[in-house]
Amino acid sequence: MDEGLESRLIIHNIIKLTLIKSYNHDQSLIISTKNKKISISNKKFIYNTSLTSIRQYFLIKKIIYNLVKKIDENSDTFVLLLSAITQILFLKIKEYAVVNSTVGLCDVKNIKAPKNLINACLRNYLRNKSIYNNYYIEFNDFPQWFLSNTKNITKKQKELFVSNISKHPTLHIVLKNKVNIKNYISFGKATSKKSIGIHEKYNFKDIPNFKKGEWWVQDFSAMLPLNLISIKKFENIADVCSAPGGKLFQILCDNKKVSSYENNKKRLQKLNKNLKRLNYNFKLNNSDFFYIDKNKQFDLIVLDAPCSAVGTIRRNPDILIKKNIPNLEYLTKVQKEFLDKSKLILKKNGVLIYMVCSFLEIETVKQIESFLDENKNFSILPFRSEKNNIAKDFIDRKGFINTLPKSILKDIMVDGFFAAKLIKNYEI
Repeated sequence: MDEGLESRLIIHNIIKLTLIKSYNHDQSLIISTKNKKISISNKKFIYNTSLTSIRQYFLIKKIIYNLVKKIDENSDTFVLLLSAITQILFLKIKEYAVVNSTVGLCDVKNIKAPKNLINACLRNYLRNKSIYNNYYIEFNDFPQWFLSNTKNITKKQKELFVSNISKHPTLHIVLKNKVNIKNYISFGKATSKKSIGIHEKYNFKDIPNFKKGEWWVQDFSAMLPLNLISIKKFENIADVCSAPGGKLFQILCDNKKVSSYENNKKRLQKLNKNLKRLNYNFKLNNSDFFYIDKNKQFDLIVLDAPCSAVGTIRRNPDILIKKNIPNLEYLTKVQKEFLDKSKLILKKNGVLIYMVCSFLEIETVKQIESFLDENKNFSILPFRSEKNNIAKDFIDRKGFINTLPKSILKDIMVDGFFAAKLIKNYEI
């Protein structure tokens, strides 16, 4: 098998694993390329084609359903057409090469797709390319589980979401306190006194001093809640669900009086590795947060709760196409359990920051409203934007940080995110 055909077979397998086995794109990529000798140029081709196919899934799906009236979205035929149209429409690869190689894949063992149908569909697409190139996605093209949980979103917000989700995510870095932002500003745009959204022309390897521990990667939305409070004033802090560590690193920059809780061993290993790189001599606590003695009291709890992660759709475009959809009933139950444990170990006048990388109402506003209904001794402490001018566009009328994926400073892409800051007014 020639290199071009083998690369396209790997792309095919990556997409199928993501669709059917519900692996994320990176997991599928690792599995499909394991123990294979692949040139650097073909690695880039495989990565770009498979990721773009997933990112542009809903648009290309509309084209495919116009070409073939009845087709199984998990079938080899669908996946072959998906990757082929991606190569032609978005990656501008020579049409004859795409058609010939895609038809050639029909002869590969374990791929069940009719040659004649694949060839006819692609020829039909090319004949009418000017028409298909004007296709666009609408909010209602997304899966039903997602639509059912976004009924509260306005028409304008839906348009914003559709226009933003297929855009390339921005690399956003946060600097340690002692690092001079002037040393890095040429790589992008300052989003705070110690964070920068990196210009698209630069990638991770272009930014100096990573191994020296001068900065870490953290989305602007995720760093915003702690960026808007005075961390120094707290005497005893709990960082719950710490890995991969961005919020813990923010705390450590200003306050060493923090206990970190992360119960997932793999995530804990990654967090330890990050701490070592950043030169933080900090001992992690991998004990179960739910077994903390209630006599141990904190005046700040930062709870980064498990969630659907739909806010990270640009970095994880597979979220909306996986066969296994997020179990929102389970996730909201776990979120409630974390909140209920947090209230027991929070001091009077202590602050609880609840956050999720989601914008679904069931995981965000409704979760907090339900908590406040059950716990009358808690109230909202609204976030204020005085410390960061960009933040005013992220704070809603109730004082929550609440945003869909969008852009700031014209071209810095940020994740969808939610955070609520609550105060415990008295003990019950």
